Amino acid sequence: MACAKLLAGLRATAILAANDLMAIGAMHAAYDRKILIPGDLSVVGFDDIRFAQHTLPPLTTVAIPRSEIGRLAFQTLHAMMTDPARMGFEHRLQTNLIVRDSTARAADSPPVRKQRSFEGAPAPSRPVSAGVSDGPAPG
Repeated sequence: MACAKLLAGLRATAILAANDLMAIGAMHAAYDRKILIPGDLSVVGFDDIRFAQHTLPPLTTVAIPRSEIGRLAFQTLHAMMTDPARMGFEHRLQTNLIVRDSTARAADSPPVRKQRSFEGAPAPSRPVSAGVSDGPAPG
C-alpha cells in the first residue's frame, strides 16, 4: 500500500526494498500502474529468497549468509547469557549483489564511468560483495 502511494506521487527511477517480499510487492504495484520494470523503474530486494529468481522479471537482490547469521545469533545469545554485562555486539557479514533482470541504468542517467579501487585496480564485476553490520557498534 505504501509503495502504491509512492509510485502514484513520485517519479522514482529505482526502489531498494528492505527484503525480497517487499520488492515483489513493489513490482506488483508498478505493474498495476503500467510502470515497466526495468524500463521505467529498477527494483532491488534484500535477502535472496528462492522465489526471487522466478518473478517476472527475475528480481535483483542482495544475498545474505543465512547459516552464518544463525550461527552468530546463537553465539551472541550464548555470550549474553554467560556474561549479562557484555552488550553491544557487532558482526560483519559478507553479502553478494545478485544482478538479475529487474534493474537497468536509468534512461536519463549519465554514462557509467569505470571505478577504481584505492590500489588502482579495477573495481570488482558481478557479483559485488560488501560488508554489512548487523548490530550496534560496541560502546
